[in-house]
Amino acid sequence: MRRKVEQQPEKFPDYLGEDGKLYRHIPHRAGNEEVASWKMCVPIGQRQRVMTENHDMPTAGHLGSRKTIARIAARYHWPGMHRDIRKYVRNCESCMKYKPSQLQAAGKMLTQVPEKPWATVCTDFVGPCHDRSMEFNAAGPGG
Repeated sequence: MRRKVEQQPEKFPDYLGEDGKLYRHIPHRAGNEEVASWKMCVPIGQRQRVMTENHDMPTAGHLGSRKTIARIAARYHWPGMHRDIRKYVRNCESCMKYKPSQLQAAGKMLTQVPEKPWATVCTDFVGPCHDRSMEFNAAGPGG
């Protein structure tokens, strides 16, 4: 793509080839104004390095997907970038190991009040118990 842009720049007005790198013009909004911005297009072989530098390095801070996307998107561009970054952050070993889960704890179980005696009968099942200390004898009425 870079060679095509350098050979025929008039066909690719949103691209710029410079110093062996390819840049894409991506306008974005800052308040009510549209701001022009050139982002470096990252080749497939360099995307992992860019994500590592912007998520894993001590200066990057292992931020979440949203902040990592914002950090990378400020300087870089590639097709499917948001999807790739979300997948990268979701599969980060350090984040899975050391960051607390963002899921809320399950709520308390609701109490069901029976309408009349013996309307609800419950049984607890335990077993199998192979430990001898767990054995006991049960005797019913008349036993």
